[in-house]
Amino acid sequence: MATVLLVDDESAIRRALRKIFEKGGLTVSEAESAREALEAVALDADIAAVVSDFLMPDGNGLDFYDALMAVAPHLKHRVVFL
Repeated sequence: MATVLLVDDESAIRRALRKIFEKGGLTVSEAESAREALEAVALDADIAAVVSDFLMPDGNGLDFYDALMAVAPHLKHRVVFL
């Protein structure tokens, strides 16, 4: 089953989003940093979309998006920033 990856350094936001997506029947994975998210995408071929904070301690959304495209170009139109 396809998975939505939630990326945010604030656990309360990840928890709230997880509840919403799971209520809609989606599978959810979490990462608390851009680095963790890139590792998750490299390891999990089922990640079909990414919902990410734009400002994180280890970088901004633009840098994260560029790095993500280098490892998972199939997600090009499947990334949403908060």
